[in-house]
Amino acid sequence: MKHPIVLPSTNQVTRLLFKYEHVRLLHVGPLALLAYINNHYWVIRGRCIARSTVGRCIQCFKTNPKFVSPFMAPLPRERVTIARPFARTGVDYCGPVMVRSGLRKVTPLKSYVCVFICLVTRAIRLELVSSLSADNFISTLSRFMARLGQCQEFFSDNGTNFVGANQILQTHIQECQKSTKVYNFLSSRSIDWHFIPPSAPHFGDI
Repeated sequence: MKHPIVLPSTNQVTRLLFKYEHVRLLHVGPLALLAYINNHYWVIRGRCIARSTVGRCIQCFKTNPKFVSPFMAPLPRERVTIARPFARTGVDYCGPVMVRSGLRKVTPLKSYVCVFICLVTRAIRLELVSSLSADNFISTLSRFMARLGQCQEFFSDNGTNFVGANQILQTHIQECQKSTKVYNFLSSRSIDWHFIPPSAPHFGDI
């Protein structure tokens, strides 16, 4: 319409018009309701009235209920027991990342980041590794404990939480975790390694 009728926002007729059109248009949303009314009228503060009309509609409220977030479960023992930082640690890999050894034109090398997370203090330690082999993980773990002290418990991912191209990364991670070299190293230092269930990141105690 070239010259639409101007309607004030405080008039009761305006609100009745919005309510009528909202029901006639089968309870459309505020944007669709305002777009239809703007074809015939020019309503001052029409967006606010459209939102108020849809928000006060009882039928729309019943058909679009709000989902209630579930209550968080109690924190596990590893999170609430006082301990030295990184005594209970979660470990995982991320990457790959391309690393250059200098500022000049140097061929980038594919590397990975080993992430150590303290379950008590939520502190994070990042270690750069050149590959996902068991030997490299043992070297990274030895360097980590030499700087931050002996660990008592380790928690790591054991599920298919990577998709697409990261499936290869997850395969190497599981091979590293199940390696006898890694278990022998952990047993010699009295470290307990716990695996969380597959596809259950909320079991990671983080």
